[in-house]
Amino acid sequence: MGCLYHPDRPQAARCYHCRADLCATCAIELKGEQTICHRCLVAVSLQEVRSETDQRRPRQPVGRFSLRRLWPPTPRWALLLSGGVLVLVLLGLQFVWNASLPHRQISLDSKRPVQVLVNLQFALEWYAAGHGDQYPETLLQLLPLYIPDTSENRRALRVVDYRIDQRSGYRLQIKGQTPPSAQALIVTRDRFYLPGLETLLEGR
Repeated sequence: MGCLYHPDRPQAARCYHCRADLCATCAIELKGEQTICHRCLVAVSLQEVRSETDQRRPRQPVGRFSLRRLWPPTPRWALLLSGGVLVLVLLGLQFVWNASLPHRQISLDSKRPVQVLVNLQFALEWYAAGHGDQYPETLLQLLPLYIPDTSENRRALRVVDYRIDQRSGYRLQIKGQTPPSAQALIVTRDRFYLPGLETLLEGR
């Protein structure tokens, strides 16, 4: 079988966390000779950061009601929770990723920005597989062969910032008028990430 994220590439390893087949580009080596994919690495890292943050946070006295116990108003904690929600949403869509790209009917819902980014990543990889590993200059070139040419899909494409990037292939990001957590999410050909969250993990 081919790579889960790049079906046109041969399998080189398997993620120990989600058991997905990976190509050499997607496989990330960990200590102990384990291999993990980029999405599971984000999920595991978030769990470790949240666990360490909980241990360092002073405990509230038992029986004392405080809004800080329900929603600590700190930017760092809000960023971690937003990242955790995004990761859970992406993992919840994993059953869709098991379908082969040529048989997948892609529909974009502008009210679900994270799903729009996931579907566009599949469409762009499908396009590149048929165009010598080259990506389109604009997202409109995905219509209608890779994404159905409907008014809803065109409306969703207008809220996505798409840029060709020599280093990462391309970058996808949601524009304004969406939840801030979705706007911060950046998607490339190999991964999903939150810039602020990467800074937190590097400073651990």
